[in-house]
Amino acid sequence: MLSTAVAYRYVNEHFALSYDSPYRDCTEDLLYPCVGRLGVTIDQAALDASPHWQAFATGRIKALSCDAFSQLPRVNAGHLSEVQRYLHASLSSVFWLTGPRRSVYVGYMAAMVGLTVLAAYGLFRLGVGPLLASLAILPFVFSDLHLRNALHPAEYAKAPFFLGCLFLVGSIVRREPARWGLVAPAIAAGLVVGIGIGFKTDLLVCIPIAVVVIAAFAPTSVGAPRRATAVAAFLGAALLSAWPVLKAQFTDEWGSLLPVQVLGGMDRSFADYYAEPSLYDYGIRFDDAHIADVINSYDQRVNGSTMFAQFYSKEMQRAATRLVADIDRTFPADFLLRSFAAVINVLKLGRFGIVSALAVLPLLLIADLRLGLAVSFLMCSAIGYVSLVFQPKHFFHLEWVPWWFTAVAIEQGALLGLRVARVDSSTGRPPVRDWRHAHAARIAALAIVALFTLGVMAVARQFQQSRVTAVVSASMRHATDERLATVTTVADDGATRVVVEGVGLSTLPHPTPLVEDYLVLRVECRSPEDATITGVYDQATSPRERMTVPCSRGALHWTLFWPVYQYPPAARLRWLEAERAAPIRIQSIHRVGDLRQIRLLLKLAVPDDYQDRRWYHVLRPRFFIDPVGPPRRS
Repeated sequence: MLSTAVAYRYVNEHFALSYDSPYRDCTEDLLYPCVGRLGVTIDQAALDASPHWQAFATGRIKALSCDAFSQLPRVNAGHLSEVQRYLHASLSSVFWLTGPRRSVYVGYMAAMVGLTVLAAYGLFRLGVGPLLASLAILPFVFSDLHLRNALHPAEYAKAPFFLGCLFLVGSIVRREPARWGLVAPAIAAGLVVGIGIGFKTDLLVCIPIAVVVIAAFAPTSVGAPRRATAVAAFLGAALLSAWPVLKAQFTDEWGSLLPVQVLGGMDRSFADYYAEPSLYDYGIRFDDAHIADVINSYDQRVNGSTMFAQFYSKEMQRAATRLVADIDRTFPADFLLRSFAAVINVLKLGRFGIVSALAVLPLLLIADLRLGLAVSFLMCSAIGYVSLVFQPKHFFHLEWVPWWFTAVAIEQGALLGLRVARVDSSTGRPPVRDWRHAHAARIAALAIVALFTLGVMAVARQFQQSRVTAVVSASMRHATDERLATVTTVADDGATRVVVEGVGLSTLPHPTPLVEDYLVLRVECRSPEDATITGVYDQATSPRERMTVPCSRGALHWTLFWPVYQYPPAARLRWLEAERAAPIRIQSIHRVGDLRQIRLLLKLAVPDDYQDRRWYHVLRPRFFIDPVGPPRRS
């Protein structure tokens, strides 16, 4: 009741400040009483031009009159209407029963928040008593990060189902099964996941997580046949309840956008959340048109495709999957560090999250190996998966995690204090010393596992170092393939503009209008300060693409490798630009002649001593104590 009331007030107060994005999520549901068909809505341009809609969206009226939209054109709501069918069906039903009113949306989202907090409270109760659980969950109830995402139903919808699934599988691990065994909670978990998939396909990640937890971490009194039965019951319930959505997701003409989203999550800006600036990035920009060009370029150059794959097509799904796999094979250490950093960043959402986890997890592994392994697995999977695209809308529902560890640390710390204060009458010494002696072997094993984990990271870094160095060496061999003519001008604000002639005019055949070039800029630094070069495209709506010249890294001359993608007339490079005060000089510009010899078009800043440089990510110096997010730039 408390969380629902808090959410209702928050959504009601903040909705008018950001109405556009929330209504974009649920426009078809809001208009269902006027349209009368699921999957069909009113054309957005015509709707935006309607005075009645504008009055509603700006809060001047609280309810819609369907008569005002009777003459507006109807259109298909699109593919997402099918893969989020349960979300739209439930919202549409509520609007149909009560009318297209703003308060209905506010109440719906408040109820979703209430269910999320209820599931989170259940998770707290698996670790601590009711009083401490009630107190520890309050930061999650009042969190601005949590409530801010409640303004967006298409993203928030996963939260109650994700946490509900974790609670049900956690209860299987935490408690000895009653007479009904594991089947009932396994079926319940399957139903929660299956229905949740219809609200948000992100819930697909819960299926392998739940299967592993049930099969591997159920109480030791449960034999293998009963575990297998529970897993089958879970999968059957999930499949049956999610079948309409799974059919649309995997068997219809449309493909999954997951690998494309994973690729977008490799944008350098997400590495700023945890890693020091590096001499490379993967050439990814978090922009739909750019990512489409990157995927299709790879598909055409490496896989021999002769078509331009569109979003949600199976061709783009396959090509993006291959590109993601290729990048992860080349940068395995970055993948491991990114996953680790995501877990730490989630723990940083609570003030004492990291310290509490460092105290609770080792002791849990020593005292109860099965429970410790279960919690460790859930940290790596249910929390670590947000590393794929580390955005607030993908991790807001995990803000309770650090407070869970804090609550467990407080409760277990109090119990440990009582044990320390008590002296065993038979031995005359605290029982904690006996406990430490009894678990000495497990403590040693835990230390060995920790060292082994560090060893795996070290090996992955050495492997990546050698592999990326080889990629850089191969690129450097083609750094002077073809010199391009340039024209340098000075803009009104004093910026230096370099127009590169011949970009996009490669003589190599291209099966589609997409043309890619791998430019090679020889740059001289005039002072030990970093500078930025910006690529400007001819459409005002096209993003300005930037690359840093790391002059502060101790080298005078740098070779920049810069992939440029053009799809005329949608995207065409106009010039490269450096600010007036930028302490650099572009000496020459070449391009790689035959891109079929280079699988990954990376952005590289290569000094002359590149073989002695570090070609893997490392954590920022203050990563463990700084707030979540990119560091503040002075």
